[in-house]
Amino acid sequence: MKNSIHHTLIQLKPSSPITVEIITATGQRLGVRSFYIGYLADQYIFLHKPDCRKSPEVDHYLVPQTACTIRALSEEGRGAVLAFVTTIVKVIDIPTKMLVCTVPSNIASQPLRKDIRIPTSIPAQIKSASAMCDVMILDLSQHGCRVLIEKEHPVDLSIKKIQLRTIETQDQASLTLECEVCSVKRQGKFEIVGLQFNDTLSKEVELLIKQLIFNQ
Repeated sequence: MKNSIHHTLIQLKPSSPITVEIITATGQRLGVRSFYIGYLADQYIFLHKPDCRKSPEVDHYLVPQTACTIRALSEEGRGAVLAFVTTIVKVIDIPTKMLVCTVPSNIASQPLRKDIRIPTSIPAQIKSASAMCDVMILDLSQHGCRVLIEKEHPVDLSIKKIQLRTIETQDQASLTLECEVCSVKRQGKFEIVGLQFNDTLSKEVELLIKQLIFNQ
């Protein structure tokens, strides 16, 4: 169980969005959004202290000894919605506002997708009818992938239908896949774009996985 909790927590990426939920003595549920900072193995987890200006009633409860339910999204493997109960140990205001919390004794996990995503770092390009730009494929499954792209790019992602093309090398030929844009998430100076492959591309995707992931 201990190893399982450790494995789950290290899958959460810094700056991942979370929801902090508190149940008051009267049974009222109070929730506020924040983000995950990190995990010190077997000791503490660190959460950004939520901005409670829009929910001032929550701030009163963000003190040591308060139990919180944390809900987070893990993008690793099949992806999962995670939920666990933790207790605030300390509140830090300087140099950054942060909640120091106990490591949970149990984590509930609900898978998001059927296919396992294989982490990778594959240079590629995405192309619309009028523009093209470089991307990095972050992970890959039989039915889709996520790519990292600089925020200031020329491709209009609202068009939805785009092409993903791998970079030709001495050992590998270029491969072009027809895709549909499913999601766009901002992360600092970049955007993470979720792409779904055309249903007819199963052989091409299998070839891509074999060639670029397993180097066959």
